[in-house]
Amino acid sequence: VQATANVVLLHFAHLNCEPNVATGEPVSCSCCKSHLSVLSTVTDLCWNCEFCGTTNKVDEDVQKHDNPVSDYLIEKGENLSEKEIGDLIMFVIDISGSMSQ
Repeated sequence: VQATANVVLLHFAHLNCEPNVATGEPVSCSCCKSHLSVLSTVTDLCWNCEFCGTTNKVDEDVQKHDNPVSDYLIEKGENLSEKEIGDLIMFVIDISGSMSQ
């Protein structure tokens, strides 16, 4: 299976690796609010949204990461020990409407 704009491909091994930490807000589409990703193409500081086709301008300092997983650090959180965190449960909910009838 190959990752596309509609297929998310995430190897569970990535969940146990140190994340690629980016600061600030992720780049989002001005129309549909989807985010710039490793699958996106930026040409001449413009990104055409893969979902709605809107052309968005991006800053020069936007760096495209080869790592498919990026954590955005918007504000510093408190440090918790592994015992305090407990088990990890991940919920993924598709709200795009692409699967509706």
